[in-house]
Parts: sequence; structure tokens; C-alpha cells
Amino acid sequence: SWSSLSCGGEREMEIDRPKICGTCGARDAPLKCPCKAVFYCNAECQRASWKEHRGECTHDLERKLEKDRRRLEGNDPAIVVALFSLGHLYQAQHRLAEAEEKFLEVRRICLPVEEGWGWQNAAAVSSRLGCIYEDQDKLDDALDMQKQALRLYRRVTGDDDDVDVAMTLNSLGSVLARMGQLDRAMAKHKKAHEILSRLYGDDHPSATVVLTNMANTLTLQGREEEATAVREKALGTYRCSLGSESDQVVGTLVSLGNSYAVQGKFEEAHGKFEEALATVRRIHPERNPLEATILMSMGQAQVDQGKLDDAVAMYNKAYRIYRKTIGVETLQGACTLHSTGVVFQRQGKMEAAMEKFNEALAIQRRVGGGEHHDVATSLLNIAVCKNMMGDPQGAVALLREAEGINRKWGSSDGNAQNVAAFLAILEGELSGSGGG
Repeated sequence: SWSSLSCGGEREMEIDRPKICGTCGARDAPLKCPCKAVFYCNAECQRASWKEHRGECTHDLERKLEKDRRRLEGNDPAIVVALFSLGHLYQAQHRLAEAEEKFLEVRRICLPVEEGWGWQNAAAVSSRLGCIYEDQDKLDDALDMQKQALRLYRRVTGDDDDVDVAMTLNSLGSVLARMGQLDRAMAKHKKAHEILSRLYGDDHPSATVVLTNMANTLTLQGREEEATAVREKALGTYRCSLGSESDQVVGTLVSLGNSYAVQGKFEEAHGKFEEALATVRRIHPERNPLEATILMSMGQAQVDQGKLDDAVAMYNKAYRIYRKTIGVETLQGACTLHSTGVVFQRQGKMEAAMEKFNEALAIQRRVGGGEHHDVATSLLNIAVCKNMMGDPQGAVALLREAEGINRKWGSSDGNAQNVAAFLAILEGELSGSGGG
């Protein structure tokens, strides 16, 4: 059986991976493995790493799966294991459509098997499907899948004192928080933390994961001081359990820096960001996407202080690191371009802002699809620029497209509310002037 996966906040992206040899680390490696996950300088480099890569090569595992299908019955446990392994790899590579296909097949096979292993595995893939749907902004589907996973785990265990039950409650809380149901989200997180604390103690990494989600929900509730205290506790437990040189410590330092910045405590925020940068550079001597993430947070803190030129410099450096580490066509890179556009907009540089927004929008459409939530955000900001540059009709057209995206996903967040309000104002003005 497999444990459930706690959802993260990343969106779906098809990574255009930098061409770095998976064996020797040389750049501009021309040979791509058929699995699309790694490059090599030549066949010799590929052969040298084959033993290590073989277990993660989705191309090779797909071929093995087809052979197993021909010689085994369709519901054989070996088929289930192969499907789950492939789904896990696809999900890790953010190839979410392929991961969804594999996990749905595991569900189809396992749900009718009313033995422990059938329901246990159906629960595990249901939770992972919930995480995939959350990444795709399909929040109703995500909530439904996590609820199904929770029911299945409870059938298997007959008891709430189970790690899989706890982590599924945590994932449910994350979805509810994104849906704006913050009190229900906090109740799920607290229940999850209570279970994990009883099972493993407060300082276990799993309990600390839940603490960080509790802090995120507190932030959404406007309780930033409480969120900061929870994050400080999470930082201490991560250091005790994992040591100071870990990505989890880095992520918590960044979250703490963001908390202090929101409260206007910029000196404390800067200290956390600098500590995070120093740590990630020790852990990852080569450039790493985490470094860019920290620089993005530092840039936002500069914006909050009105230091707009410094913010642009931070964003530009973050964008260069993203390009070198995870590639050009990513939602992270698009977000960085978009943030730069927002700063230019605040500086009154509308043409420069439009250029960044349009560049970000093009990437978002290619990577996330035309109806991705980030597309609606970019359309809103381009509409603001168009209106300020004297083109309200063009702004209305963009806002209507953004409204359609938000309506499709049932979005009611701040961005959706801003789109609706701005559209109503412009349509009212155009109607009054006879320009609509």
C-alpha cells in the first residue's frame, strides 16, 4: 500500500528542462531520453547512468507495463504497482494529465476489491488525484476526491489514529482554505495535528507539515501574528528533526520572512530571507529554483517598502535563475514576469508593464492552458493598462474573457471579485457614453 500525499501549492506545468547532462553535468547536452525527464551528452553518458535512471524512466516503465498487461490479468497486484509507480513519477514531473490517467486506472481496479489492499490503494490514489485536481484549480473535484480517500482510509483502519487519515485531513484542509472555507479548513488541520502528535509527537516532520498549513490558513484569516508564532514553532521542530541544512527549513524561513513583511517588520523579514539564501546556497552549490523563490519574496518586500527599482532588480535575478534551473516555459517564470509588470504599472510605465504581462500571458496559455487561473490574473492587469492608455473597449474584452475563466472554475477569490467590479464600472461608463 501507499501513503497519501499532502498537497502543495504549485500549479500544473510542463517543464522545458534545461539541457544539463544527467551524468556529467555539462550544459547544452543534445541527447534527450525518451522519457523527456533527462538529457545526456551522448550515448556513453546515457549508458553510464542507466542503472540509476532505469527505475525512474517513464518510457521504459511504460514498455514494461505493456508487457505485464499481456501476460497478467488486468487486476493483478503487479499491474497496480506499475500503474501507481508511473503515476507517482508523472506527478513528480508535473505531467498531471498522465498521472491522472494512471491513478484513475488504479482506482478502477482497486475499488471493487473489498479487501484491505484494495481499499487502501484506492484511498491512496484518491488522495493523490485530489492533489492533482487542486493543482489544476479543480477545487470541487479535489474536495470530492479527498473526502472519498478519507472514507476509504477510515473503512480500512476503523480508527482515526492513523497517519493516512491525518494527512488526508490535512489535504482536505488545504483545499477548503483555497475555497475560502477557512474555519472548516482550520478544524481539519487541527484534527490532523492532534492525530500525528499522538502517534509521533509534536516534533515529527509530518506534524510540522500540518503546522505550516495551519499557519497559511491563519494568514488567510488575517491572523498574521498567530501565523508567525506557528511558523516559528515549525522552524524549531524542523531544525530538531531534520537539522538546519534542509529545504524544509529554507521554506519555513521564507514563509516567516513573508509573515514579518506583511506586518511591516522588514528588518526581521530581511534577516529570515538572508538566512534562507545562505542556507540554500550551502545545500545546493549549483543554482537552484529555491534561490529564485527567495528572491521573489525579497522583491515583494521591496515593493511593500516602495523600493520599486530594487524590486525589479530582484525579480530580474529570480527570472534568470528560473531560466537556468527549470527552463523558460514554466509558470514560475511567468509569475516573475508578471510581478515585474506589476511594478512597472505602479511606476506608470504602462508600455513596459504591458510587455511583461503579455509575455507572462503567452507562457501561461502555453503551459497551463487558456483557462488557467493565472491567465485570468494577467488578463485583469493587461485590462488595467489598456484602460489607462485610453482603450476601455479593449479592457472590457479582456475582462469578459477573465470573467469567463473565473466562472468556469467557480472562482470567488479577490482576483475574481476585482475582475467583476472593474468590468461593471467600465461597462457602466461605456454604456453611459454610448461607447459600449
